Amino acid sequence: LDGHTGRNIAILVNVAYSTYNHIMVNQLQQYLQDENCHGYVFCCPADKDSKKLKNYPGLFRHLRQGNISGIIITCLLLDAEYEFLEREKMKFISIANISEAHSSCYIDFVKYINDSFKYLSSREVKRPAIVSRSYKENLSISQPFIRNLKRIDHSLDYNDYYLKTYSFDDSRKIVERLLEQPADKRPDAFIFTGDVAMQGVVAWLIRLQNGIKEKYLPMSTALLNRRNPVMPVLEDLHIFEFDIYEQAKVAVESLLTGIRNRRQVKSHAIAVKPVTLEEYCGNSIAPKDID
Repeated sequence: LDGHTGRNIAILVNVAYSTYNHIMVNQLQQYLQDENCHGYVFCCPADKDSKKLKNYPGLFRHLRQGNISGIIITCLLLDAEYEFLEREKMKFISIANISEAHSSCYIDFVKYINDSFKYLSSREVKRPAIVSRSYKENLSISQPFIRNLKRIDHSLDYNDYYLKTYSFDDSRKIVERLLEQPADKRPDAFIFTGDVAMQGVVAWLIRLQNGIKEKYLPMSTALLNRRNPVMPVLEDLHIFEFDIYEQAKVAVESLLTGIRNRRQVKSHAIAVKPVTLEEYCGNSIAPKDID
């Protein structure tokens, strides 16, 4: 059993990131403990650039002293940082969808977007928009969205239908802009890439149309985390579910397999699946062993 237990694994996290990342870090530590490994959390202060390894206090000292066997990265780094780790022969895995040249365990947004378009096309949607929680274009989301949008209508400019929001104020501006558009120009469906993006836009759609009899509430698909349950307000909603615990477990297993067998850490795309509202509500409950 020598060498199969007692590994020291670093977890990199930006303290300013979302609740999603904090749930992820907690679960990563749990799975590492189950494998008799230690999880060392290195935090990048909110006023630092989380894309650079030097901004995680204490990390380089542990690397120089050989105290770390592998790294789990919960935020994006610069390509040069991944390349540095590889030159140092440090095993690592990212939970974000990064370049195929590096190891990652990520949510399969391509499949989600493809499946969403397949569903919406069956409902004869003509102008679907995607709502992403980001302040700049995310290629893992925009590229499959553009491909599918062009199949529906080549004349549509994807910039008009790729909606980015990073705050509730952003969501309000998006909704105000949509409500000003003619009915035959604005989106007739939404694809939400997460619960925060969905809640912000839907809340403002309802608030800003208070008193209006025929509200603009188009059909939608939403990618929702079973471990952070929300009750969707939209009635015409097709839910796709993913499990953050599964993502954490696969990331830990993949990294430890690479370390123990001294081979490349494999990448994994975590699939999402369509579920009914009843199934989603039934899944999104506390574990039975919690009293």
